[in-house]
Amino acid sequence: MNTTAAISESAQAVEPESSYAEQLGLTLEAIERLELSLHMVIEYEGFSYQSDFPGIEYQTGERGGHRCDYTITLRDGLSLGTIEVSRNWPFRESELRMLECCIADFYLRLDRSIQGSQRP
Repeated sequence: MNTTAAISESAQAVEPESSYAEQLGLTLEAIERLELSLHMVIEYEGFSYQSDFPGIEYQTGERGGHRCDYTITLRDGLSLGTIEVSRNWPFRESELRMLECCIADFYLRLDRSIQGSQRP
């Protein structure tokens, strides 16, 4: 079974109900793309995204004893939620940098989407 199929079968998700979140580009598909990109660069056992918007949740796998949490906050201070990646063994510094690069790319795509939608 390939990685995509395994993730799709184990994912528990709630579709976003907030049209504002969708306007920001914060959709279930965007979160799934982030999770897949993280999965391609690092081995982990659990991934979750808990949005500050109602109705947006995503989780795959099991929560491990070693966790990295990242809060996504836009320039204007709007918090989009928290990403957690976990496993049962420590993360190396190089793995943390790879995680942070993927999450930064996710943030930049959201930010560009927002900046583009605010232009007249």
